[in-house]
Amino acid sequence: DDAKAYAAWLTDRDRAVLGGARYRLPTEDEFLTYAQCGDGRVYPWGNNWPPRSGQAGNYHGQEAAVFGMEKIGGYDDGHAVTCNVEQSWANPWRLCGVGGNVYEACAKDTGTNQEFGAWRGACWYDCGVQSDLRCAGRYDGGGSGRDGNGGFRLVLSR
Repeated sequence: DDAKAYAAWLTDRDRAVLGGARYRLPTEDEFLTYAQCGDGRVYPWGNNWPPRSGQAGNYHGQEAAVFGMEKIGGYDDGHAVTCNVEQSWANPWRLCGVGGNVYEACAKDTGTNQEFGAWRGACWYDCGVQSDLRCAGRYDGGGSGRDGNGGFRLVLSR
């Protein structure tokens, strides 16, 4: 709800230059499109497991601060926890942080009320469980939680 309110506020603020467009949360389908870069890849970094160190996103690698959890073997992204999004690897479409760092809040639809869909993209503490790191992976934990593992990006649409 806070992300939707922020999008509405930003749309109001920029209304004069938006030409009828508005800011909103991406839908789950849109997330999948930009996570897969239009080529159907299995993971945000490609089709191979495990990811190459520093070339996949901010995940729970060897540098991770959470102990006692399985880590991605041989992976090190240089960030023990979250990082600035621009430091969290850019995908081939030059979007940063699509894989890892924080889960992204996604909507079910493009309507003005945008019902919450799921958290997508995994986050910095996700361990070596391959299915959790797939582009198609999703977490249905409800959209009202607040912690250091979730965030959002906005899209501009008509």
